[in-house]
Amino acid sequence: MAITFPVPEDSRWTIYDKSINSIIARNQRWPRADGMEIEGLANNIVYLQETTDAKPDFDSRLYRLEQNETLDVPNNTATKTWTSVARSVEERVVSAENKEVEELGKHIDLNRTIIETQLVVTAILNHIGGLQLPPKVTKFVDQYEATGIKIWRNRDRLKSILKEINDGLDPDLDAGWEEPPAPPVVDPEI
Repeated sequence: MAITFPVPEDSRWTIYDKSINSIIARNQRWPRADGMEIEGLANNIVYLQETTDAKPDFDSRLYRLEQNETLDVPNNTATKTWTSVARSVEERVVSAENKEVEELGKHIDLNRTIIETQLVVTAILNHIGGLQLPPKVTKFVDQYEATGIKIWRNRDRLKSILKEINDGLDPDLDAGWEEPPAPPVVDPEI
């Protein structure tokens, strides 16, 4: 793209010296206020209009962006481009594990679960002793068991994601998790 005059007032320019094949300045305004051609410009100096490509969509948990620059001296452009680069296996594993923790938080409140665990264990121990569980405890134990099954399924999902990562694949970190339960209705009698 040859330079079209007048150049846009808000344009930025990289100044390139062909005699040393090097950039000598970046992010410069056009030296003439009227945006017209520079008179007396040395033959070895070239103005390259700066442009930046749009960043691509990418999953930042699995990839990072690297910025590159392409200088096209004959067409007077300096273009910043982006490349998505896969994160290390270790970083991907951490991302998958963090996603599991995020999903876990949708299923349980850890502080509440500690209390509920104590209650369930107590109920089980009482049941083993031959005591009949009251209906409210049975309902509570059933809900607790259903949540536990979802947590185990999410653990299996994490193992599947880790296998995909170790096999060099790009897993979908957001798919395959168990749906969180409806907000619990707290029974004041429990």
